[in-house]
Amino acid sequence: MASTPASSPTYPPWHPGNDGSGSGLDADLLDGRDSTSFANAAHTHGAADLAPAFADRQLQNDGWQILPGGLLLQWGRNRTFIAQEGTTSFGFNRPFSGVPFVVQLTGVNPSNQTNRDLFPQLVSADANGAVVRLQLADSNPSGRPIDGFDWFAIGLA
Repeated sequence: MASTPASSPTYPPWHPGNDGSGSGLDADLLDGRDSTSFANAAHTHGAADLAPAFADRQLQNDGWQILPGGLLLQWGRNRTFIAQEGTTSFGFNRPFSGVPFVVQLTGVNPSNQTNRDLFPQLVSADANGAVVRLQLADSNPSGRPIDGFDWFAIGLA
């Protein structure tokens, strides 16, 4: 260990020569910013503060919502009584910017009858809507109706 000459000044560990701007030891700064750049501990965000980010929406039976990142969620109900196999189509509540990522279909049987055997299958989808095939679960052609279907789609706004 080197000795300090008797004529050298002695300094406390932190002094104007090694602390302050440009020293790299600015303990009062975080990434070069002082405390006025950050929120204090009492700062909060309530629901009213966040609501505008989720305001682009229509919340009802046939509705949609655009999330802050641009993801568009849509849903709807088709309550048409369908008595036989075939295809039908429906339009989305608002267009996607391209083909949706997923379209989910669920058959509706509010009467809880066992003879409601048509089930919906997605044939195709584009930015504006989808084509659905309603098909029997077996080869028995004796009219097995369905009371409609619900749909849910996810894509980009």
